[in-house]
Amino acid sequence: MRPDPIIKQAGVNDSEQRLVKLCAGTFLELWSYPNVFRSQHANGDPEGKEVCDLVVVFGDRLLVFSDKRCELKLKGDLDVDWRRWFRRAVRGAEKQLRGAERWLTNSPESIFLDRQCEQPMPFDLSQIDAKKTHRIVVASGASASIRDWSNGDWPGLVLFTPLKDDHHDRQRPQLRDADSDDWKNFILRFPEDWNHLGNTLPFMIGDISTEDPFVHVFDERAIEILLQELDTMQDFVEYLDQRAAIIRNETFTLAPSEEDLLAFYLRSFNDEKLHYFPFDGPQEIKLIPNGEWDDFVASGLQQDRRSQNESSYAWDKLIETFSLGILDGSSPAYELAEFSEQELAVRAMARESRLQRRGLVEAFKGLLSDPDQKNLMARTCDRRDYGFATFIFVIVRPEEGEGKEDYTVRRHAICVAYMLEAKRKLAPNGEVVVITTEPLDFQNFRSEHVFYRNAEPLTESEYEPVRPIIEELNILKSTIVTSHLPLSEYSSEAVATFNFGNLDLPCDCGRGRRRRNCCYQLDILFPEGNSPIGRQL
Repeated sequence: MRPDPIIKQAGVNDSEQRLVKLCAGTFLELWSYPNVFRSQHANGDPEGKEVCDLVVVFGDRLLVFSDKRCELKLKGDLDVDWRRWFRRAVRGAEKQLRGAERWLTNSPESIFLDRQCEQPMPFDLSQIDAKKTHRIVVASGASASIRDWSNGDWPGLVLFTPLKDDHHDRQRPQLRDADSDDWKNFILRFPEDWNHLGNTLPFMIGDISTEDPFVHVFDERAIEILLQELDTMQDFVEYLDQRAAIIRNETFTLAPSEEDLLAFYLRSFNDEKLHYFPFDGPQEIKLIPNGEWDDFVASGLQQDRRSQNESSYAWDKLIETFSLGILDGSSPAYELAEFSEQELAVRAMARESRLQRRGLVEAFKGLLSDPDQKNLMARTCDRRDYGFATFIFVIVRPEEGEGKEDYTVRRHAICVAYMLEAKRKLAPNGEVVVITTEPLDFQNFRSEHVFYRNAEPLTESEYEPVRPIIEELNILKSTIVTSHLPLSEYSSEAVATFNFGNLDLPCDCGRGRRRRNCCYQLDILFPEGNSPIGRQL
């Protein structure tokens, strides 16, 4: 039976609506839910109370957003103005996040999508893993004042990892290793102003609650750039995981902006060709250069990365096609599977990173454009080495005079046979996803369907009914050609053009460190006599 459509909220104000739009683009519609409520019926109140501004539920992962817009007004006492803004925008949002997490994990049955508490959350929230929960504060309203105060040097909130807990709004920290050469060089950039800043370090954010699970704090500019550049669940949460670790462990010292830190991340790859923060350990002061993001954009790497990824958005559109049918109740699969079963299929697709989606699209398009068009064609993408599903793309040509209904039944049987044979031969302990459509040159009708088999072992009773089809069509009997996914995020031309290898040479100061982690960063971050704090005070 087809369910009623799932109706979601749209955000209360402009700031929330902007966040809703960004998250829908990154996490896609099926997993992103604005303005969820908790029931107060037990207290006699017919209306629910809003829990948080936006929730993303993705299997055992939970992302909770609190968007607080509070204008930072600098009225003359910088210390007081900053503390007031921080407590309202950041501490207020943190309080909402902690409460929302408790309700979502401890009382999931009381969570609803509407204020009248008539439409429950469509997911089983009991699956949420606390270790995979991300708490995200979007603190808006300070960026313009920070840019004006720093004469444009700082576009928004500054990341400064020595700040912990009450250092943000009560008492600035005693500097670790204050007698070291590193700290002396760092503090020299502020002349005497460091000791004249009052009780706080304005505009700087570190680990706001070290005794509790980590909370990410972004301003409106930072969250927009992050969700545009890391626009899949896999890419975004990987960045959040690494970001939380380097801030909590204090493995770097300062980044003038979130986008500078992001650029540093997007330019760095480990031995497995994955992005990471190439910091050696917590013993050195490490400063992300001011202007790192501007250099990343000006170099052409950002545009090159976007151009390389352009084709991958066909995968997003395919996910959204299936998702919207699930959300509005129009999915034909409701005749066979409930919401939770269909969501597993598209979630397997949405787990892929942007780079991986690019490779999957190339494999699917390659099959569709194969000049040797046959009545039945298939291509396999074996993703088990990455911990993901095995994908089978199947193209079935309608027979002469075959109507859509008869064709759909026949194609369904063929795709189930592919799915179960792939499960038996390729992924006995993994997931299998089959995606099917008609050849491009067939125009009478168009349809795309997805089939999913979970990681549970295949049973004989499940396999036996499709054995005749497998044998008749020789499904997966010939040599299996597994499609290889792209190994490089950037084009070879862009990598060759953007040469920064000289930053890995020993620094001229003679301390034996690479220039990237030594005077190069200090000189770019605060050129001699050009400290933004010094200019203002």
